[in-house]
Amino acid sequence: WQALAYLHGRRYRFSCRTTDKATARQYAHQQVNELQERHNRGLIGLPQPLRMSEVFDRYEREYAPKLRPSAQKRMMDVVRQARRWFTQGPLHDPPVQHVTAREIQALLEAKRSEGVTARTVNLPYGMTPASRFCSQRANTTP
Repeated sequence: WQALAYLHGRRYRFSCRTTDKATARQYAHQQVNELQERHNRGLIGLPQPLRMSEVFDRYEREYAPKLRPSAQKRMMDVVRQARRWFTQGPLHDPPVQHVTAREIQALLEAKRSEGVTARTVNLPYGMTPASRFCSQRANTTP
């Protein structure tokens, strides 16, 4: 299905990535709401929403070079896996504000299902301030 929306005098057209009409309608409403939020943020001078791919890019560019080579190699493996999960998986590169504790928990569960120990799953995620924030959020959100 294709969707066409007019918002504040501008035309937006996008693919809903499905053949089911109800799913397409729901996706179109979600996209229109996101466009409305983006427009409202611009009206009050806030920057556009940050996407998960941008977070990973910035981490690789600014934080990773400061690590020791062995830690950098380990963290880049973790970042590559997390990037794949958040950008190429079912979430399709969501804005950061839409990532919930459930998505983070699902990533950790996927790692656990690969047959590695809990220490292996949790070790790299405890190394950065962002991951500590995410794990705190995962522990406090139902």
